[in-house]
Amino acid sequence: MTAEKTTEHLEVHWDTVVLHQSDPRRSHLLHGVGSALGVVTALGAISAAVIALMLVVGGVGAAMLHLVWGTVDPPRSEKVVGDFLDVVPESGTTLLVRLLLTGGAIGGLHLVNRHVRKHQPARITGAQLAQAPDELRQLMSDAVLAVEEIKGSWAFRDGMFTDLDLRAAMWDLGTRVLAAAELHEAITAAADTDREVLTPDDHQAYTRAHAQIEQAMRELRAGADTVADLSAELAAAEDAARADDERGRMLEESSAHVDRLAHAHTTVEAATVMPATTVTDLIETISTRAHAYRYLPRP
Repeated sequence: MTAEKTTEHLEVHWDTVVLHQSDPRRSHLLHGVGSALGVVTALGAISAAVIALMLVVGGVGAAMLHLVWGTVDPPRSEKVVGDFLDVVPESGTTLLVRLLLTGGAIGGLHLVNRHVRKHQPARITGAQLAQAPDELRQLMSDAVLAVEEIKGSWAFRDGMFTDLDLRAAMWDLGTRVLAAAELHEAITAAADTDREVLTPDDHQAYTRAHAQIEQAMRELRAGADTVADLSAELAAAEDAARADDERGRMLEESSAHVDRLAHAHTTVEAATVMPATTVTDLIETISTRAHAYRYLPRP
């Protein structure tokens, strides 16, 4: 089921709505058999077409050569025709076998598809629901949108409501809508032909069915609103947790900066306890020696 948001409101695309009575089950065995039969069908059809084409082309070629060489070179013409006729039985047999295999594979595919369709769960399509009266169709549309909102919520995607059987709820609601729509159509048809066949019970039955569907839709809407509120709370809680983590990270970084600053202060203080005389002494030594060498007597 899908719903598209427009500039005004949400609309249900009924061509995408399919309600199943139960979860469709896929048989891996049938799927494998169907795939194998599909491959056999394709290969058989291709090979049969190739053989048939070769026979047609060979026959046309032999006939043309016979017409051309029939009077000019009769032995050669007879040899060409004979060679073609020798090939025809074997090729025809091969073609027949291919056709039989392809036909058998097609029959097997038909049986597999028939078995799959027979064992598929009952379903209600959006086209059926779209034919319901306006008041019923609008209620079903609101229910579909509510379920889509639940399925698209943060809480649902987070796995908090994995046990919810939304399929069963929508199937029940869909069958009620179709039953009420059928009753409404019967009442309308009877009213157009003979009003005397209608009784107050007919209208009351439709009214009760409509009221039940409307109540179910309101409950679905309430559930969707509850899930939306919970999703908003979860999102806020996650944002708060993310903010707390960010604050914690910043505090850790700040603490690391403080520790580094304290260590740097300690290192500088330890280095500046004694005067920095090493370089001074070195320069003084250089200067003294240079001065002494300048005044040494020269030979």
